[in-house]
Amino acid sequence: MQSPNQLTVLYDPTCGFCVRCRQWLDKQPKKIAMRFIPQGSSRQQRLYPGLEYKTDEQGRPDELLVIDDAGNIYRDDKAWVMCFYALRHYRGLAMRLARPGMAGLARRAYTLISRNRRAISTIVGAGADDARLKQTLEAEPDTPRCNNALGALREAKQAVAKQHGVTT
Repeated sequence: MQSPNQLTVLYDPTCGFCVRCRQWLDKQPKKIAMRFIPQGSSRQQRLYPGLEYKTDEQGRPDELLVIDDAGNIYRDDKAWVMCFYALRHYRGLAMRLARPGMAGLARRAYTLISRNRRAISTIVGAGADDARLKQTLEAEPDTPRCNNALGALREAKQAVAKQHGVTT
């Protein structure tokens, strides 16, 4: 498959966490251009008429969608991996997460974040105050619950640093 020239990321504009992720993605150096369109917007409906996407019980978008310039649609964890693939410093991580043995882990990570995104949004989303963030973080134990996940993140960070000649 040929690498796309542009990705369109359809995100939930009602979710503070999604908006922050969109802002973070926008600031990253890219290998593939990205444009961001709120799901359900008139622009999305004009560019992708008839595009179906999941919604929650309040009718808000309930999945991340990425569409490449060839019209391929990536949903949920595959969309998340495509976003990383487009970024200069995260392509290696995306390639690892796309491997057959790792795809389930990418799906689990996406599911964990997605399932908790409304709660995450209240502490890190647009308009979240520092007192709420501080209170939430202070309630968390200092000891990580999953050393395997922590080790995988450490390895990914080291691999990206090595790729770019940065000492960790």
